[in-house]
Amino acid sequence: MRNVLSAFCVLALVVASGCGGGAKPYHVKGKLTNGGKSPLPDPKGGITISFLPLDSNAKKVTYNGAFNGDDNSYEVFAPDGKGIPAGKYKVALNMMAPGSPVADKINDQFSSSKSPIEVDVTGDQNIDIDLAKYTK
Repeated sequence: MRNVLSAFCVLALVVASGCGGGAKPYHVKGKLTNGGKSPLPDPKGGITISFLPLDSNAKKVTYNGAFNGDDNSYEVFAPDGKGIPAGKYKVALNMMAPGSPVADKINDQFSSSKSPIEVDVTGDQNIDIDLAKYTK
């Protein structure tokens, strides 16, 4: 009985400690441009950039980024405010510029279901994305 209780306590400690701690989060940032220029048709608009895991075994979490229209930079964070796990991601965009035909085109072409942009996160890194490489 004592051995069973000891084994149970050890097992409980291993489970409580998280055994493994999960994947290391990486800080991803970069520039989002369109032909080297701002992708925003109106500086008052905004863009949501989202990284969606492509690995079928990955946690189904959308990692959203903060876009700064002043210098066209972005940073992507996990829901806990830390970085994102290594892996392959589809990058989706949602432009907020009401009534803009440019925004409508970007939102359609770079939606979560249609975006051709795929990136590989392998560590802390800068990933610059130029939409001109992907536009039709």
